[in-house]
Amino acid sequence: MAGSILRVAALLVAPLLVNAVKITETSSKLTFSNRHVSFDIRKSNGYIQNIIYQNTNLLGNVSGLAGQMYTDWTAGGFSLVPNSSHEIFNGSDWAGIVFTDNNTATGGFVQRSWFLRDDESGLHSFLRLAFFNETNPVQGVLGESRTMFRPHTDLWTHVVTNSEQYASHCLLIK
Repeated sequence: MAGSILRVAALLVAPLLVNAVKITETSSKLTFSNRHVSFDIRKSNGYIQNIIYQNTNLLGNVSGLAGQMYTDWTAGGFSLVPNSSHEIFNGSDWAGIVFTDNNTATGGFVQRSWFLRDDESGLHSFLRLAFFNETNPVQGVLGESRTMFRPHTDLWTHVVTNSEQYASHCLLIK
C-alpha cells in the first residue's frame, strides 16, 4: 500500500520538476517560451523576433531592421560576425542562449546572452566584450553599445529612457 502511495505521489510531482521554459528549434531559429512570454532568436545573427507577451506581439512584423531586437555599436569598434556560434543553457526553472562573435581579423570578441526564467514575464539580457590583438593592442574607443528594440507595430508611439533621451516608440495603451 505504501509503495502505491509513493508511486502516485511521484506521478503527481513529476510534472512540476520538468523545465518550465520550453525550447523549440527549427533550421533557422530557436524559440524560448514560458507561460507569459516567448521569443524567437535567429540562428544566423542572434537577432530577436516575435516577442509575444500574453498573446501580444511586442515587435510586430519584420521589415528591414524594424520588428527585431539586436545589439550594435555606433563607433564600429566591435561587430557581429556572419558565423556566430551559439550555446543553449538551461536549469530547472530557466533557459537561455549565448551567442559568441569572435572576429579573428580584429581581435574583437562579443558574447550576447538572452535568458528566460519560469513564471517571469521579463527577458534577461547580458553583453560581454573583450579585445585581444598582439599586433594592434588598441582597438579604439568603444563608444556606445546598444541593444536596439525596434518595434514595427501600431502598439507603440514613444520610448522614453529619461527626460533627456527618448525615441519614437512607446507602448500605446488601448
